[in-house]
Amino acid sequence: MNPQTSRTRSILGMRIGAPALALAAAMLLSGCSGDGGKQAAEVEETPLQKYFAALSGEEEYTQEMLDAEMAKTEELVAQCMTKEGFEYIPNSSGGGVVISNTTEDEGDSGPEWGSIEFAEQYGYGIIDWPGMDEADAEEPDDGTDYTDPNEEYINSLSESEQQAFYDTLYGQGPDESEMNEDGSYEYNWETAGCQGWAENQVREDSGGIMAAFEDPEFADLFEGMNNLSMQFYDAEQASPEMQAINTSWNACMTKSGISEFDNPNQPYDTLIEEYNELMPEDGDMSKADKSAVDAFKSREIETAVADATCKKNIKYDEQVLKLSNAAEQEFVDENKAQLDALVAKYGAKKN
Repeated sequence: MNPQTSRTRSILGMRIGAPALALAAAMLLSGCSGDGGKQAAEVEETPLQKYFAALSGEEEYTQEMLDAEMAKTEELVAQCMTKEGFEYIPNSSGGGVVISNTTEDEGDSGPEWGSIEFAEQYGYGIIDWPGMDEADAEEPDDGTDYTDPNEEYINSLSESEQQAFYDTLYGQGPDESEMNEDGSYEYNWETAGCQGWAENQVREDSGGIMAAFEDPEFADLFEGMNNLSMQFYDAEQASPEMQAINTSWNACMTKSGISEFDNPNQPYDTLIEEYNELMPEDGDMSKADKSAVDAFKSREIETAVADATCKKNIKYDEQVLKLSNAAEQEFVDENKAQLDALVAKYGAKKN
């Protein structure tokens, strides 16, 4: 992976903070189905999801759309860098990849994610998942053949000029006082150089969720959404009703012989940590201890099957969806004027 792609991706990860958790919560809850057979599209929109749908539009985000946004961003970066006295050739090779969660268009007949059938074959989809071999085949190379169109120009600069180039392109980055203990920090496009400015311009031109997230006018609104989602995704902030549902799930899991988890959010996170511990430093799982990997896969499948079975038995998804719908509707009723203003300002533009 080339340095620019790596840095851009890390910035995108940091930029999606607490508000995105609220969005994820709304979207995930809207797609729950207790029978393990319904697709997300068949589930009625939740009160908040209707507003997010107005922000994102109904059209599926495609690779072509991402490529077009990246091309526009790079053109703006070049304009900005030129204005600051540097040469810059738009880089068409530094974009990301859109990965779809749907498999119907590709003819994939694999079981639905989260279902008992899926768990029996793939667990949580950590080590293996439907279409993994095809995805690996399409995965971009490690960047060894990548050539930055600006490399020759950058190499012609002195060391201090190169530093100035990168500071202008990406910003100088946060100082230690702005860093969290885990090394993350709150992204601010205004201090992210020409790259940050260009990305912000493209977001403002297209409207949508990311532009809305970064608007101080709606910061309190998104914080309220985040707090709303926490009662469903943070055990310490769970409502009494949510605690009761988790207790029923835990009792079912204990009967199946797995008693270490208090709520359904814990198994996947725990297993991901265990998987990461198995991974060699270079990230090549083919070099990992095979017996340890096999043992992990067995544990993953056993846990996922028990999890999916217990959720089905206690109608976990239906119960949570009912609670979340009620909580979202109350939030909408209390904040309708500001939600309407949000959509009016950032609703997806139609071509």
